[in-house]
Formats: sequence, C-alpha cells, structure tokens
Amino acid sequence: MAGAVIPNVLINGKPAAVVGSVGSHGNVVIGGSGTVIIGASGGGASFVSPAPVDIKGVFDEFFVLLDQDSGAPLSGVSYVLRSASGKEIHGTTGVDGRTDKLRSSSGEAVELVIAEQSEVVIA
Repeated sequence: MAGAVIPNVLINGKPAAVVGSVGSHGNVVIGGSGTVIIGASGGGASFVSPAPVDIKGVFDEFFVLLDQDSGAPLSGVSYVLRSASGKEIHGTTGVDGRTDKLRSSSGEAVELVIAEQSEVVIA
C-alpha cells in the first residue's frame, strides 16, 4: 500500500488499509468487510482505569461434621473455629452438621476445635 493507510493499526505487521487507501500500483480500495471499522478521524477515547476490586470477606469456610460410621450429619456439636489471624467463632452445628462460616479478607488456615460434649445428637 502506498498511501492513505492507518499507520497506528497494524495487521500482520503492516499498516491497515481502509476504503480510499492507494496501493503501490495505483489501485484504490473501494470496499471491505462490513464488520470491521477502522477510522483515522477523531481523537479517540481517553483511558479511564477501572475502580479497584474490593475483595473483603470473599474468603469464607465452614466445616460439616459427620458420624464416622454412618456418615450422618452430627447436629448440636459445640465447636470453636480459629483462624491463623486469631479470629474465633464459637457455635453449635446445625441439623445438617454445618458450622458457621468464618470470613476473612485473605486466605488463611482455619482450625476446628470440638468442645467437650455432654450430649451428641445424630440426626
């Protein structure tokens, strides 16, 4: 291509030819793809960086306590969840054997401590 190309848009390392571009043999581009739009007019849009992503509270984990023999959920079991950062949650498992969720703004180790039980109900 000899003229009227778009110098800042490269296709296979060559400046993009658009309608009106002149080839090296004097040929003029008179048509092209209807799905590609390249233009040299206008100043373009200014770049606006996206807002930072807030990932607080994204990390959460819970445990499910199951009977070792039957696999049935253990409800009513008192426990303490302790995170590596020192956060503690005291609770009792629900009918599905689940503990509460421990939420954190970053991934960290969580320890489950089963409290001394006076009674365990197998649902």
